[in-house]
Amino acid sequence: MRFQKQRSHVMDLLFVIALFGVFAVCAFIVTLIGANVYKNVTNAESSHSVTRTASAYLLQKVRSGDSGGSVSAETPGGISALTIRETIDGTDYVTYIYCHDGKLKELFEKASGGFAPEKGNDVMDLSSMTVERDGQLLRFAVAEGTPEESRFSAVLLSEGGGAP
Repeated sequence: MRFQKQRSHVMDLLFVIALFGVFAVCAFIVTLIGANVYKNVTNAESSHSVTRTASAYLLQKVRSGDSGGSVSAETPGGISALTIRETIDGTDYVTYIYCHDGKLKELFEKASGGFAPEKGNDVMDLSSMTVERDGQLLRFAVAEGTPEESRFSAVLLSEGGGAP
């Protein structure tokens, strides 16, 4: 009889150990799944943050330069660019905002100077940017390292609205 009593205690102990092992494996799997979900969410948020920052920057440039038709969309050297023209002390200047070599760049030059994309100042990392003009509407598409583009528009409020 005594032998059977000890044997049941051993079986109870093995059951508790097996139950603890199943619990530990399940906890480990849930932790791995949670870590993967967290990584995906932070990567997506980081990507969206870059495109939101780029869109805010471009819209602010449009708003600050929108006077007397000075804002337009051009393709100097085959590169899609937002251009803002202004006259300072009788000299005409152009600000080009464009994407080149994986960077959003800004170049402030005399209007008589040539466009050299490598001379622009880096603003932020951005893989592509296109800007198109349709009347008073500027359409932007920006992307940061993924095929997905963020699209947004800006309406030019100044009279004349620049060259079509």
